[in-house]
Amino acid sequence: MRGPTQLSSPRAYPQPESPSLLNKQNRPSGPALPVIDPEEINANRRIAVRCVLVFLFIRFGFLHELIRAKTGVNTYMVLISALITIPAVILGGGLRRTFSAGAARVWFVFAGWLLIDTIFSQWITGSAHAVSGYVQTVTPMVLVTAGVVLTMKEFASMMYAFGFASLSNILTARFFGSQNSERENLGVGTIANANDFGAHLIFILPFLLFAILTVRSKTIKTIATGLFIYGLYLGAKTGSRGALLAIGFVLVFILLRAPARVRIAVLVGVPLLSAVLIAVLPSYITARYGTLFNSDSATAPEEAVQSAAARKELFWKGVQMTMEHPLTGVGVEQFQIANGAGLVAKGIHAEWQVAHNTYTQLSGETGVPGFLIYVIGMVSAFLLMNSSVKLCRGRPDLKVAGTAGFCLMMSLLGFGTASFFISQAYSFYMPTLAGVAVALNRVVRRQIAAQAQLQPPVPGFQPMRPAVARRA
Repeated sequence: MRGPTQLSSPRAYPQPESPSLLNKQNRPSGPALPVIDPEEINANRRIAVRCVLVFLFIRFGFLHELIRAKTGVNTYMVLISALITIPAVILGGGLRRTFSAGAARVWFVFAGWLLIDTIFSQWITGSAHAVSGYVQTVTPMVLVTAGVVLTMKEFASMMYAFGFASLSNILTARFFGSQNSERENLGVGTIANANDFGAHLIFILPFLLFAILTVRSKTIKTIATGLFIYGLYLGAKTGSRGALLAIGFVLVFILLRAPARVRIAVLVGVPLLSAVLIAVLPSYITARYGTLFNSDSATAPEEAVQSAAARKELFWKGVQMTMEHPLTGVGVEQFQIANGAGLVAKGIHAEWQVAHNTYTQLSGETGVPGFLIYVIGMVSAFLLMNSSVKLCRGRPDLKVAGTAGFCLMMSLLGFGTASFFISQAYSFYMPTLAGVAVALNRVVRRQIAAQAQLQPPVPGFQPMRPAVARRA
């Protein structure tokens, strides 16, 4: 994709003006010759940025999982790209930049709590294996996204990398999904489940929306818009009630926070799009959505009714686990084992199901401290995004950054809402959003600082000379 319509990069900073020049001939000096910011031209950092873009596309595009499922060949694409990207980010100064932001540090605290919590797990070996995977594959996502991006051009490229990944997801679902299933699913990999795929689309589609709003090419805009609408259709076809509620929540957010022209477009477009979706969606899917309002309807699918009942039961089981183990929970990834074992002990047939709710999964498995750290991480990331959007208001040079911040808030709110219906406590989604939020805030503040320094002096202004005490 070509670059956004407005990308200004704070690459140049003014040199200090010489006092002798300021006072010479009693006239103000003009703008000083710029100097180059050494951080921006650092070769290690610039290499790291390129590595990050490739890594994000691979990680969120899930091409490696598709290739493995269809050919049986493990390409190790994610592992190889991570082994290249993470050292590159560290060499480019990524550790210092990442740990300077509280919204990023909180996710390292969360990883630390998981390590401590493992000691108290009901099955230490199982939790240790899960936590080891989290530390190796999820925690570095904060470093990768927050560590090296300094300019608006680089940040927009990172957003586009996510956008390209969303295209990969949509095309994968189009050609390989929905096999032997009435509900749309990715068909392969870790998000093959319809509910997980629906939540993933909620997370990733705002990045594609950013590309639609910022690229220059009308052809690319048109193609991306068509794929975005098709992505919404795929999300609706998953039959995920959590995804549907998440979309509704995001729409409310848009109506409350977006500019007037966007609110009008939503009020006009959403009813039309909803009518089209209802007409084209399979009757099974529309009936499944109907259980949100009336689960006792005779037309409601039996599977959907049973699923809703099971979710309610699992929710209260998570609350019970939290109350019984408020400090440490039952251990990371031990919800279904603890729940199943408890049912078997009572002579009841156990389904051995996961929590199907990220928040009760957290509180039940890691205790109240783990739950609070996770929520603090979400809230701090959202506040940082919101702060960035506010800083961009009224500044044409930061219009692209403001658009990015708004799309990021949509992604976080949508995925956070969908998380009430899926078990994604240890996935990379929220840590990644936190890292992107840190990068955006840094870019915005650097550009504001650069523009402030580059402002020309006020005509006729002459600095006052400091007073010097006379000798007695």
